[in-house]
Amino acid sequence: MNRVQWHRNPDDVGPKDLSTVRDALSGVSGWAVVGGAAVTQYAPGRPTYDVDIVCLPQAYVQVLTRLRSALKERGAALRLARRWGLFSRGVRFRGGAVDVLCLDEDVAADLFPRGVPCSVYQGVPVLARPELCLLKTVAWRRKDEADLARLVRVMADEELEGARGLIGRVIGSDALTAFNTLVEQERRPAF
Repeated sequence: MNRVQWHRNPDDVGPKDLSTVRDALSGVSGWAVVGGAAVTQYAPGRPTYDVDIVCLPQAYVQVLTRLRSALKERGAALRLARRWGLFSRGVRFRGGAVDVLCLDEDVAADLFPRGVPCSVYQGVPVLARPELCLLKTVAWRRKDEADLARLVRVMADEELEGARGLIGRVIGSDALTAFNTLVEQERRPAF
């Protein structure tokens, strides 16, 4: 059963589930699903509109080439995304409901020296929870805060410590304070 609740624009020509991405990127390493589709694999119930992918710099061209080929058949076109945060470049497949974000080389070398940490769901690599918390904390929009709340409710203590370590090291103490406040709110016993 697919846990992702797709809320789609009827004009979208992108994947209706993760199988298009899985099939297009079969055999390619150095990438993982992030965003709402990843959160939903760990904490079901969050609707999403697209598939977000993060990749290492060395996998970027291969990921784009494979996705372009798979989504071109459906009429999707590439649009460059802006640089922000931990990412050096990105691409959105307009009409394709897929965003690809390439980690900055220095960030990738620091965070993922042994590759992208992930679990596998239906043959698709999904970024591990601590690293997903890091990316959600960097973005920290309303939906990211809600995603973080969903994630921390299901994370083991050692995963939370891993997330805290990453957030403190990569983003800094203000972000770590905000994350810890959210964790305290979400893990407080209900009376």
